[in-house]
Amino acid sequence: MGRDLPRVLHVSLVPGIHQGAGILHQLRLEREAALSLNLSWDTVLFAPQSPIIDALDVPNPAPRELTAADGTSLRSRAQTNLRVKRSFYSWLEAVEAKYDILLLRYSVHDRRLAKFMSARQGMVGLVHHSCEVPELLGLDGLVGRARGAAEAVVGRRTVREADVLLAVTSEIAEYELARVSPLPIPTLIYPNGGSDTPNPVIDRRGEVPELLFVASHFSPWQGLDLLLESLSSCDQNIVLHLVGSMNESDARRAESDSRIVVHGVADQEAIRRIAEPCWAGISSLATDRQGLRVACPLKVREYFSMGLPAVGSHLEELPLDFPFYARTPAHIGSIVERAREWRSISRSDVASFAMSVVSKKRILQETYNELMDLWLDRRGSLSHG
Repeated sequence: MGRDLPRVLHVSLVPGIHQGAGILHQLRLEREAALSLNLSWDTVLFAPQSPIIDALDVPNPAPRELTAADGTSLRSRAQTNLRVKRSFYSWLEAVEAKYDILLLRYSVHDRRLAKFMSARQGMVGLVHHSCEVPELLGLDGLVGRARGAAEAVVGRRTVREADVLLAVTSEIAEYELARVSPLPIPTLIYPNGGSDTPNPVIDRRGEVPELLFVASHFSPWQGLDLLLESLSSCDQNIVLHLVGSMNESDARRAESDSRIVVHGVADQEAIRRIAEPCWAGISSLATDRQGLRVACPLKVREYFSMGLPAVGSHLEELPLDFPFYARTPAHIGSIVERAREWRSISRSDVASFAMSVVSKKRILQETYNELMDLWLDRRGSLSHG
């Protein structure tokens, strides 16, 4: 107990890779940042084995025989989740004594999580990426309502066991604190970050405004339907690039407009080529459908890294005077107007300034320092208790 620097383990339990590539990218950036800063911080992903995971360069201690279910049915996914969680907690119990601080990506309505946390003597933090109950209740059908009800009970009990809460936005932090009120749990904002090195794309901007809208899948909160509706009532000469999968009705509308280029799913190298003529990137345009005012999407950080300013309907977890993000409605005229204001600013200026603010390396160092202060305070309290 004489050491001054706490050993931190941040582990993300991800039962299925369908949960998003953004998780994986953030873990890789975090691990690279910790190594660069020489922090006593280990980043671990615990997930069923797959080629995607193998290529990630983030440790995954899950047994090699632990693979995702072949089917996509609710039953097969539930069976996979059960096997993954059983294996995860066995591993976690075996390694947790090596660390002073455990940071666990929050897992909804997980009774085993609360049990593990209550039994651990060391410091445990939960990392929250959403307002869990509203998000679950927003899912279609009886399953969403049942999961939301379960999380309302089990989740409150689990969150109360935490020594510290980390949230990617201030709005999520406020939500979690309200769940456990009046318990005064320390709370830190740990937003998504970007690469430490600006990597602007070639500037091929022309006279016609071109916009880039990227999503792994255009879910309802992306607001693609609202943007397409706005475009249908506008005859402005623009080009809209759509990257990602989408539902059939949105695809039909997009393909019927000659100003829209549908690229489908694309890798990062292809996205960079598509971005070269673009004036700005578009973030989510309907986060209100998730009940959220504030968001911190990874794609906005990727736009910045490429030298593209960004627009979205939500507040961003950025300084209020940050010059390269604008809050706009899902109205094509408003979006083009903001993009035009940035037209004369160089790619390198946007990327260099933005990445100095959203650098994962900077964010991680600040978070480690804050956790260390809490750990030292806690250690002092225990020694005098």
